[in-house]
Amino acid sequence: MGNFIYKNLKSGYAKKDYLTKYYAYKKTADNKYYILDSITTPTGVVIDLGIKGNSNLTHYFKFIPKEVTGNNILGYYGNDSNDYRLFNASSIIYFDMGSDRISGNSCQVNLLYDFEIGNYYVKNYGESINLISGSAQSYSSNETIKIQASIVFYLLQTKQNDKLIGDFVPVQDDDGNIGIYNLVDNTFHTDTTKVLTAGNKFVEEVSANESYDYIVKVPKSYLIDLTGEGNIKKEKANVKLIGGIVLSENFELSNFSKFNYAVIDKIPLNIDINKLEIQLKFKTGTSSARQDIIEQGISNYGTPQLVLLANTHYLEGLISPDGATWIKSTATDKNISLSMETIYYARMSWDKNAKWETGDGATCNFKVEISTDGENWDLVRYGTSNTIFWNQNMFIGNDYGTSPASFTDGTVYLKECYIKINDNLWWEGVTFPQQNGGK
Repeated sequence: MGNFIYKNLKSGYAKKDYLTKYYAYKKTADNKYYILDSITTPTGVVIDLGIKGNSNLTHYFKFIPKEVTGNNILGYYGNDSNDYRLFNASSIIYFDMGSDRISGNSCQVNLLYDFEIGNYYVKNYGESINLISGSAQSYSSNETIKIQASIVFYLLQTKQNDKLIGDFVPVQDDDGNIGIYNLVDNTFHTDTTKVLTAGNKFVEEVSANESYDYIVKVPKSYLIDLTGEGNIKKEKANVKLIGGIVLSENFELSNFSKFNYAVIDKIPLNIDINKLEIQLKFKTGTSSARQDIIEQGISNYGTPQLVLLANTHYLEGLISPDGATWIKSTATDKNISLSMETIYYARMSWDKNAKWETGDGATCNFKVEISTDGENWDLVRYGTSNTIFWNQNMFIGNDYGTSPASFTDGTVYLKECYIKINDNLWWEGVTFPQQNGGK
């Protein structure tokens, strides 16, 4: 299968120097529709995309489910004998083709998914391991693929026998009509009986001799609202807040529980990870139970984890090399029990080619360090792994989202939290509101 085509547009805000810049809204080729970063569809929607379901299709689909449903997130229902559909009943992934069905893994509301859907599998785009899979099918139908569920729609690209036949983006015209536009055949698709909600318009920089919507001249490091308001924007928390989680004015997260947590709404797809560094600043609570500080929120073996062990409150780090097993770090003689209601910095590092000294004659390429000031660090645990596996969103403050085994009763200080991949800053807890469209 060939590579998908990706968008590299910006939406919402942009950082500029002391220069005059010209901006125009990004529009479709027929100049009728503004391209948006997203639209939200309501329950009961029916948007027919005009592509017939068959076993030779491969989709790249970026979306957020807004409901748990047996209706088609993507596809159609033909009385169980002629189905082609993706849905998330019981908060797990289902994919039907013909009379066959595969299911498993998690597909929860309010989480971002980047799925590749093919014959006969669903996986996170860019990953080699399928989330669900079955024997390849031979199937075709005259039914057309539809969106019939409440989702936040970002992007859908569909290939048939490796030829791009659908490049669907969210759009809106001057009259306020909102829908999905196929950039391949220049067709507009919507449901006129339902109210769709538009996201932000994309803007792109153009030369002075082209048409433009904005001219801006701003000082370096300031962020100017390119949507027309002209306001300087402040910092914002770079996480999605779930349930009754409390975010203070100083970007401190608290009130964690089974259903209150924060999500790093980002997955490192298409990144060859050779180095990883995660740093968190947190305050321990008072509970003697296990306290999860950060970890993957969905599958059992995934992204790195930092947890306080039950009763002892030792800080433990875990990584998975393959999505099926854990590597638990080995304790050093500095692996002390953390005090309650005390502020600490935790740092987890992994380097594929490293041979760090452990102080006891061994070497490692995976380590967990603790600090009380963010400057002086003690190595508390270490391990070795040739690979690292990461295929889902990160949860801050609890374990496995809406059905967790444990959570912290402490505080996480987002301003001093970050993740670096290959020495580049990949995520930070507090950022300016710059939005990226597409991939």
